[in-house]
Amino acid sequence: MNDRHAAGIAAALLLLMLLLLLMYNSQFGFMPSDSKGDWGTFGDYFGGVLNPIIGMLGFIGILRSLRMQQLQLNTMKHDKLAEEVLEAVKDIDKRINESLALSVGFVGTTKIFVSHMVAEGQRGAKKIGDSPSYFEFIKTCNEAGSVIGVAVADIRELVVQMANLISHHPSHARNEYSPVLFYYVSKTAKLIPMLRDIGRIPKATAAFYEQERWTRHQAPISS
Repeated sequence: MNDRHAAGIAAALLLLMLLLLLMYNSQFGFMPSDSKGDWGTFGDYFGGVLNPIIGMLGFIGILRSLRMQQLQLNTMKHDKLAEEVLEAVKDIDKRINESLALSVGFVGTTKIFVSHMVAEGQRGAKKIGDSPSYFEFIKTCNEAGSVIGVAVADIRELVVQMANLISHHPSHARNEYSPVLFYYVSKTAKLIPMLRDIGRIPKATAAFYEQERWTRHQAPISS
């Protein structure tokens, strides 16, 4: 029973009480009586008719209290789920950062890392064709037994896991905006171009990170 229903029933019962008073007044009037019998009859009338009404109002109050308790329990359940999801997302983000710090070689005397390849992917280096190191990186990632390939495969798996986790977050399920989720998802979305260039990124996962709710504050992800 929601607030509107409870208020409607309470108003109807109060209106009924007023109607009973008007009926009694129209039939017998409200002139004070010196007879105990008259007062007893008056009490029996109102007690017999109004007690069930008052009892019904009390029952409505109990239902309302139970609903409030249920809402509080649901809120606590959602808060607990949101906290668990966020902790897992933070752990995934930490593990992704560790893999991004893996060295993939040198350009001249400059050491480069997976994170540099992420930037190249965002820049569209594969399509532009002006980055030999990026092409070599993609080739290495697809070689069996490659250390870099294993690390990138781990990144890919973590990106998929994060998408699956966030889809269970209460705010995402209610299509609400969460600044914390936006931070982690929009950050992870920057990996999608590189993962697409390497291959084997699930289409559903890429589509999740390309939703407008995550990308509206950043440059569009290249296809």
